[in-house]
Amino acid sequence: MSKFFLPLSMAYKIILATSFLLPGLACSKKEVKPIPPSTKDTVFIAGYPTSGLPVSFRFYLTDTSWLKDDNLKELSGLIISSAPDEATLWGEEDSGNKNAIYLLDTQGRMIGTKYLQGVFNRDWEDMACGPGPEAGKYYIYLGDIGDNLRIFPYITVYRFIEPIPDPSQWKDSTIDHFDVINLIYPDGRHNAEALFVDPWTKDIYIITKDSVAGLYVAHYPQDIHEATILTKLGTLPVSTVTAADITADGRQILIKNYDDVFYWVRNPGETIAHCLQTQPERLDYIKEYQGESIAWTKSGKSYYTISEKVGDPIPVLYHYVSH
Repeated sequence: MSKFFLPLSMAYKIILATSFLLPGLACSKKEVKPIPPSTKDTVFIAGYPTSGLPVSFRFYLTDTSWLKDDNLKELSGLIISSAPDEATLWGEEDSGNKNAIYLLDTQGRMIGTKYLQGVFNRDWEDMACGPGPEAGKYYIYLGDIGDNLRIFPYITVYRFIEPIPDPSQWKDSTIDHFDVINLIYPDGRHNAEALFVDPWTKDIYIITKDSVAGLYVAHYPQDIHEATILTKLGTLPVSTVTAADITADGRQILIKNYDDVFYWVRNPGETIAHCLQTQPERLDYIKEYQGESIAWTKSGKSYYTISEKVGDPIPVLYHYVSH
């Protein structure tokens, strides 16, 4: 049985530093045995330099599109949809905005909105996609992981099967079947804006927005009844991380902050922790006003970025493609 948040107000949540969970309907589950990694996760301190790295032109900017909906001012999370033509993306906005995810086309037009029923957008900061409890289904992981003031006792990831990425087939605009995964840091509260899910293991990874990024994991299967204490894997010499994503085949990882995009290639059988201890490439990147989103396409041959709206400039959807 899954659960969902039904908070009364933002102020009430801050005062009580808690949320109410009510029974809900869960997606049916089938246990899928994870692929065991060949290298055991260990706590690490990655010591490679990230400043002053030469720029890699492995990916190049191919096209840009203005965001067509002026109401979407704070897009902080972005993923590709399951549409086979890679023609649509899902986005979400951060704290104080609607409890919704938005279906966008690659020209920056909003074509549909889905609301998470009974859920409050405390501080949604990123989203991920990948496998989940039911084999063969495409899941969305929505991260309520922001905490600028570091006041919340736990963070939350909502997990649900992706709505059909075609609004003409929707019966309504709500999502009422989802799991609630509450997570607690083992070393105090953190602010985070980066989330991804390992497609090999279904583990959830969170990267904190600190001067030195912390890498944390919630191993699959995640508990949907009790809060889980995250495992700290190590630290990365990347400051103020705002987004991350991994390809559907688990072989390529992107992590970005306001200034740079870093790129890793993962070997077969290698853990995320082991991979991120190796020197990344710094990709060619058009610096955005407040870039907080990055999303691989399903093929892993290209990715998108977009900025929150800052002042008058209209956010731009950038598309980078591999050579």
